[in-house]
Amino acid sequence: MNENMKIIIDARQLIKEAALEHCRAFNELCGSSCSEAILSVLDGEVRMAVSVQKLEQFFSNDEPEPVASEYEVNKFINSESV
Repeated sequence: MNENMKIIIDARQLIKEAALEHCRAFNELCGSSCSEAILSVLDGEVRMAVSVQKLEQFFSNDEPEPVASEYEVNKFINSESV
């Protein structure tokens, strides 16, 4: 995996985790004065997620999908050695 894809995957995970926390905060504060601000942040996170998805598609089009991930290869090697 090249460095660009690693950064994109890390960014996607960070956005997902942040959105989850903001959804929880919105559920707790629904109806309060802070709820509109949290919705605004969630809207921004949705736009970031769409941008990250476009970047991921851009960088993954030229690269063939790996047959197996590093984890799967290591798991197979470890299972054969037992």
